[in-house]
Amino acid sequence: MPDHVHKYKPDLIYVLKGKATFFMDGVGEFPMEPGNIILVPPNTLHAMRRVQKEGLLVYNVFSPATKYTKRAEGK
Repeated sequence: MPDHVHKYKPDLIYVLKGKATFFMDGVGEFPMEPGNIILVPPNTLHAMRRVQKEGLLVYNVFSPATKYTKRAEGK
């Protein structure tokens, strides 16, 4: 996976299986192992690197940012 950013949304990664190295701008590289939870803030350069040959399975959650608006009463 190439280095990339999600401009307006955070990226939440839960490692289920396998091992790799994760890069996050401002943090550097660190190991990805089962049970790790990684939260990447919006607009932060990051990437999964050096995935071991056994493969990597992650649960990855990200969604577009949404603006909160208060609903008018009675609607």
